Amino acid sequence: MHEQSILNLAEPVQPISAVDEFGRETVPESKLNGLGSFVGWYIGDHASGTKVRIGPWFVTHGVTAFDVRFRMLLRNFMAVLSWRFLCAPLAVRVRQTTLYDRLERVYGAELALLYDLANGLMFCFLARTVVSVSATAMGTSFNLKMPEMND
Repeated sequence: MHEQSILNLAEPVQPISAVDEFGRETVPESKLNGLGSFVGWYIGDHASGTKVRIGPWFVTHGVTAFDVRFRMLLRNFMAVLSWRFLCAPLAVRVRQTTLYDRLERVYGAELALLYDLANGLMFCFLARTVVSVSATAMGTSFNLKMPEMND
C-alpha cells in the first residue's frame, strides 16, 4: 500500500482561467461573501497574535497598557473607516475586475511588471519583519534575552 502524493503529477495543471478566480471578470452574486465572512477575515488580520504579543513588549518598555489598547483600537477603527469610505465604494463602483487587472489595462503590461517587482520587494521586507516579530514573541515566551530599545 503506497501513500498518495498531495501533488499528483499525472494530472495536468489547470490553467488560471479554469481556477475559481475572478481577476478579469465580475464576481457572480453566488460567490460573494456576507458580513460573517468579513468579520472573520477582519479578526484574522487585525487581531493577530503579533499585536497581542507586541503590546506587552511595549508595556515592559514604559508605555502604559491604556496607551497600547487605546491606540490599537483607534488604528483598527481607522482601518474600518478607511475600508468603509474609501475601498468599499470604489470596489462597488468599479466591480468589473481587480486592482491588478485595472492597472494592467490602464498603464500596460510594463508598469504591471514594475508593480509586481516593487510589491515582491515590499513583501520580502514584510516577511522579514514578521519573522523578527515572531522570534521576539517566542523569545519572551521562553525567557530569552531580548533586544533592548537601544540595540
